[in-house]
Amino acid sequence: MKRFLIVLSFAIAGVACRAEDRGAVGGPQAEVRSWTSTSGQKVEAAFVKLQSGYVYLRTAEGKDVMIALAELAQDDRDVARRLAAPPRPKPAERSNAGKYSGTYRSEGWSGALECELKDSGKDVMSAAWAAIHSDKKTYKYSGVLKKQSDGKYDGVFDVRRPKEFRVNGSFDAGTFSGSVSLVDRNGAEKKTGELSMTRKGPE
Repeated sequence: MKRFLIVLSFAIAGVACRAEDRGAVGGPQAEVRSWTSTSGQKVEAAFVKLQSGYVYLRTAEGKDVMIALAELAQDDRDVARRLAAPPRPKPAERSNAGKYSGTYRSEGWSGALECELKDSGKDVMSAAWAAIHSDKKTYKYSGVLKKQSDGKYDGVFDVRRPKEFRVNGSFDAGTFSGSVSLVDRNGAEKKTGELSMTRKGPE
């Protein structure tokens, strides 16, 4: 005779899935909910695991309960399968590395900009810049861009000491845009402006 509930006497350690069992185990904070059998009987319990065609539950009082998956109502079967499924891995964050071209503009200085960005660690990108000023001269800088807590990237680049070239901006659909400034040895901004550059080729 089929029974809806079989109270198991195994210890909690026995409930936990052994490696060879390959059963999916619910977390320690699994939600207590109502489970219904095909005959309409109900039990309030939290999901523990689904293994070998059986659903293992635990009541709020700590009693362990087992029921065949086929004896659960269809909605509860679906819930058990969903809870037993392994968590989906988070998609890898898309890299913004690549070659970019664009422009910069500020107080009395503007021109074309070429840049190559390479991943060099978590939330860090190395950058090689080539700025072609309106006077047709090309200036090259190198440094790093670091991702900040607000999602934007900050970078400080050695230019012609005692000055630094600073960038703050963000990526959006293959385009990097933000502010740019030239800072002297005392940290005072001498020139400020903006830049925008787009990754070359297909994303």
